[in-house]
Amino acid sequence: MSDIVPEISSLVVHSLVNQYPHLLRYWQENNFVFSPIPLHLRRKLWRGYNQSALLAEKIALELNMNTRSDLITRIKNSLPQSLIKDRRLRCHSLNKTFSCATTTPPPNIILFDDVYTSGSTINSAAGALPENCHIWGLSLAG
Repeated sequence: MSDIVPEISSLVVHSLVNQYPHLLRYWQENNFVFSPIPLHLRRKLWRGYNQSALLAEKIALELNMNTRSDLITRIKNSLPQSLIKDRRLRCHSLNKTFSCATTTPPPNIILFDDVYTSGSTINSAAGALPENCHIWGLSLAG
């Protein structure tokens, strides 16, 4: 995975710079921070890496933005969303899966995940953050 991270991140950066320059400028001017969707510790140990974290770090670096992987913790080891076909079950499977890991999160956050299907993962992670946070979601595919 780490071999392809620079290529994928360059494509994402190119797309943001060329297709969404106003959005990118808004994020940069308002000090948005990339926060990758965390894996449960067991899954991360089994896999050896978190692809969303690797990509978020590289994309943020290329955009001169910051990454915070310590904002959210995955406290429940749920099934991968790709294995759950029913949309209602996807939403339910992620109920109370994430927890805010800091008492003072930044006010502007971009939750980053590699794939967006039903929105359950990003919505569940966003729900763990305080209501006064301004949260955006960004993914590679969806």
